[in-house]
Amino acid sequence: VVGLGSEINESVHLDKLSVLAEGAQVGSQILALGNPAFDGGNMNKSTTTDISYTCLCLQTTWLIAELHIFSALYVLSNIIWIGQLYSSWRYSTLVYYFLSLLSTSFLSLHLSALLKWLMIGRRITKDDMNSSPLWVRLSNWACDYHFRATSTLLYVVGGLSRVFNIILMLHGLDIDYKSGIADLRPFFPSMMNQVVIRRSF
Repeated sequence: VVGLGSEINESVHLDKLSVLAEGAQVGSQILALGNPAFDGGNMNKSTTTDISYTCLCLQTTWLIAELHIFSALYVLSNIIWIGQLYSSWRYSTLVYYFLSLLSTSFLSLHLSALLKWLMIGRRITKDDMNSSPLWVRLSNWACDYHFRATSTLLYVVGGLSRVFNIILMLHGLDIDYKSGIADLRPFFPSMMNQVVIRRSF
């Protein structure tokens, strides 16, 4: 988003979801990041394109790995629930598959916490510019995608429970047991260790 009265010179790269404040002046070959946008350093157009193509290839590879991870966790959940329900019950097959998907989501969220601490750690946004941009971008995207893809079902079933607060604590979110999150979309593993949530009443 570009605010009114902003002056932007040539070869400026404005990152996704970045906002230029009203009346901002951006020089040539600058990378603008954040909301409000700040100077992320000089940006060479050719290296940006190369990094983007490399990042897209690595993201595609991660999606294939993500499919295998989900399949393996689903098979593990099926093994856990085999023989646990009465076969003569009319809805046992339906409940079996629902519990398998719920267990897969539960196991995937624990794997998401592990990925967050292995790939991102306690890195904060300001430190990202000092790291390798490709690795930072890929690790943030991979952890955020895995969390978004696997948290939906468990959040619908028990999003306001204390169990979900514990899962968010495993991701680094500083939240107390009395708080509940009505909308999970703004929270991602790449930024959870920078957020504090407390119940104020």
